[in-house]
Amino acid sequence: MSEDEKTPAREVITEYAQSHFRYFRTADGTVYAQRNNHPVARPIRSQGTTGSHRQELMVGMFRDGVGVFNGTALKEALDLIEALAMTETTQAVHIRVAPGFDGATWLDLGRAD
Repeated sequence: MSEDEKTPAREVITEYAQSHFRYFRTADGTVYAQRNNHPVARPIRSQGTTGSHRQELMVGMFRDGVGVFNGTALKEALDLIEALAMTETTQAVHIRVAPGFDGATWLDLGRAD
């Protein structure tokens, strides 16, 4: 395959990211990533104590055999994902306490379970 026929790395990353995560924004403009079928969402630009979304993407693509990409491609992909999320309707996020289904209340105790 010639260089002209290769899919740009930023497109490979963006496609992988959009198929494995849901991206949305809050009213204050913060963009969040939520892994499919996982209850926790985190800001895509945060570093946090459990790692960043960028690191989560890198590890996922490596483990899934998609490849290892340089920082420029990751930055371009995350910039595009963030821009796309800014065009969507806003969604509220809840820290520790959230309304649940059928009148239930969810309480995050900060434990793995």
